[in-house]
Amino acid sequence: MGGTATLFAEALQYSFEHTGRDVYEARSSLDSATNRLARIVSASLPTTEHLRREWAMYQELWCRANREPESRAVAVELNRAQQGWIEETLADGVASGEFKAVDTAAHARLISSLCDGFGLQLMFGNPSLTIDSARATIWTQTARVLGISEQFPEEGR
Repeated sequence: MGGTATLFAEALQYSFEHTGRDVYEARSSLDSATNRLARIVSASLPTTEHLRREWAMYQELWCRANREPESRAVAVELNRAQQGWIEETLADGVASGEFKAVDTAAHARLISSLCDGFGLQLMFGNPSLTIDSARATIWTQTARVLGISEQFPEEGR
């Protein structure tokens, strides 16, 4: 990967890891898997100016990934990490009895894919979609499988 491409990939990985630490990790022993999952959904959408900038970098990465094997490897790595954080959160919720037993890997892929699809539409300014409606749709699909409330947790906003 050339100089500019390497710098771009490093900036995106740094931003991703910084967001990850702030969002995906439990905040205390009282932090529920439901609240962690809600934070993941919110942070996986362009809900703030910081996340819109991060999303713009992801869009550029995805375009590059179609042409450059190095960018494709970075995109796959970041996607795998995000799905891993979701899967870990789901597994924690299943282990504690907070969530019904599910195929955590498959459900993590579904949540990640829903976030990606809605996030792209939000970035493009789809007039029939808002952040709240996207988040609510993702949460409803997630909650039904997990056996939790379909009301999006306020702690996740």
